[in-house]
Amino acid sequence: MKEIRKLPASAGAQWLLDTFSLYRRAPLQLARIGLTWLLVSWVVTLLSTLIPGAAGMAVQLMTLAISPIMFGGMLYAVGEIDEGRPGLASHLLQPIRDHRVSHLLVPLAIQVLAVLLLGALLFLMIGREGFTAFSEVMTRWKRSAAVASRSSRTMLRRWWPTCRPSASHCGCCWCS
Repeated sequence: MKEIRKLPASAGAQWLLDTFSLYRRAPLQLARIGLTWLLVSWVVTLLSTLIPGAAGMAVQLMTLAISPIMFGGMLYAVGEIDEGRPGLASHLLQPIRDHRVSHLLVPLAIQVLAVLLLGALLFLMIGREGFTAFSEVMTRWKRSAAVASRSSRTMLRRWWPTCRPSASHCGCCWCS
């Protein structure tokens, strides 16, 4: 284990200033890497909503596995930029190339085990009937949320002064 060093409080402020200066040196590179990460996460999330059932849930869980890997790649890219080399979007996959995926997924595995343990404890506490009741409540809640969303749009159309039902609409999202 590495030696623990005590640092003055000003070291944190200096770290923050160094971070902003690093971003100032390569804003487009870091933005491109961040947007790539965002796009990958968005595509996986979109796929999880389009694929029904357990397969969609599996794709959604894949997001949990992708995030630590992408975060490790982002740190690698920032290190490359700090050393004066270009930061590339392909750096997001660097933990896979360096065979460090297991290091990044250990905290995730601990979290998954904790969720499974808590789920089992919840099942022991409330039983099958409790889960059935919870499912019914969630179904009713989703239905009432959908109804509330439709009724709020109707009320806004009625009360919004420029959104009158005429031949020319104002172009806001409620008129269309």
